[in-house]
Amino acid sequence: MALVFYYVTGFFIAVSVIANVVETVPCQPPKGSFKELPCGEKYQLAFFCMDTACVLIFTFEYLMRLFAAPSRCKFMRSVMSVIDVVAIMPYYIGLVMPENEDVSGAFVTLRVFRVFRIFKFSRHSQGLRILGYTLKSCASELGFLLFSLTMAIIIFATVMFYAEKGTKGSTFTSIPASFWYTIVTMTTLG
Repeated sequence: MALVFYYVTGFFIAVSVIANVVETVPCQPPKGSFKELPCGEKYQLAFFCMDTACVLIFTFEYLMRLFAAPSRCKFMRSVMSVIDVVAIMPYYIGLVMPENEDVSGAFVTLRVFRVFRIFKFSRHSQGLRILGYTLKSCASELGFLLFSLTMAIIIFATVMFYAEKGTKGSTFTSIPASFWYTIVTMTTLG
């Protein structure tokens, strides 16, 4: 039974994450219109139904784990529990305040948290848990690497800005605008 629940939960996590991505893809415009709409706007009802089904499953799973936990307070403070709540919270806030102009910016920010549902996979995957433990044990080394990379980006972006300063048509209009070029060049993506 636990294996079936594992696969059902995994399926709904995958559906939720994929739907979250597909919502942003531009769809063909309706006949007579030239404006492309994101699929999430064009097929709003379908995506809402999918999101509702996923959130109901996630809410049910969370409540069952909460009631089965020996220490509910400890469970609610665990990282995975917080991720679960943060992942489903935007849906319920959207139901309570569907078109509230005052919080629309904050609500859009909250929708970003839906992607946290992907972290629910780590509960069911031993490989992802091992990766998490490895990253946690190397946190200081990774932090130093990130700090070094950030410093290199700032230095080289500054060099690029001043090297191109005053050149007509330069895309390096500021040091922050030079960050992207520097990141792409340093990681050999470009």
